[in-house]
Amino acid sequence: MRAIIGPNLLSSKVAQPTKKPFEVYDSRLPGFTLRVQPSGVRSYYARFGRNRRITLGKADTLLPDEARERDVRRCSAMWRTGAIRCTASEALTVSRLESSSLTRT
Repeated sequence: MRAIIGPNLLSSKVAQPTKKPFEVYDSRLPGFTLRVQPSGVRSYYARFGRNRRITLGKADTLLPDEARERDVRRCSAMWRTGAIRCTASEALTVSRLESSSLTRT
């Protein structure tokens, strides 16, 4: 499922636990994911490559915007060090996200 991961989504029925775990993919930031477990635990992840992901934190301790900022910073740092590879268009997206997030702070 794709949606804007934010406070409205977290409080809606869409992001409530079901019998099976599921993921919601952010429609604004590629790779930013919310995973909802049957136990009720909701966690943010940064996805990249094939089936690779980094845990950013739990939804009860991080606001969606804070998790999104962590996603941008971690992925751009990994991209700069060569830990992950991406196409030219993905690299441009990463550099744009990084520059826009740094100018806001």
